[in-house]
Amino acid sequence: MTQPEGDQASGVVSDYIKELVADEETRKTSLEQRGLAVVTTISAVVAVLFGFAAILPDSARKLPGTAHGPLVVALSFLVAGGVLGILATVPVKYRQVNAGDLEFLVRHWEGASALQGQTKVCLTRLDIYKRQLRTNGLKAVTVLAATVCEVCGIGFLAWAVGIALTAAK
Repeated sequence: MTQPEGDQASGVVSDYIKELVADEETRKTSLEQRGLAVVTTISAVVAVLFGFAAILPDSARKLPGTAHGPLVVALSFLVAGGVLGILATVPVKYRQVNAGDLEFLVRHWEGASALQGQTKVCLTRLDIYKRQLRTNGLKAVTVLAATVCEVCGIGFLAWAVGIALTAAK
């Protein structure tokens, strides 16, 4: 393979890794938005629950004892889901190239071939991509756990409401 062909191949790989890094940035934004969606829906469910409890007459507010357990579990799941949803939106520092690294490259790589420079760029982008994968993987697990907590919380809440409605007859 001649030098220009190597430069071209390295450029293609570099561009591909650049696209992967951009995709992970988009994924990060999506995961954070999903975390916020979980927090929003949990907040709405809790607000409706408290609003409903506030408009009930005092005689109807008494829950049967069998509904207490599912209600406590539901609220625990909803709180856990909310906390996990918030954690998924916490800004995490993603590794980026700093000015000092770039200055070092400019000063010490003068006279290097295009292929050497392109290889260094590829390696740097690959390092950034690997770190993004790890961090986004953690965010994805957090969003998944938040969603599971939300669904379980709503399920237990429905169970508690079902018990209360059945006992009210």
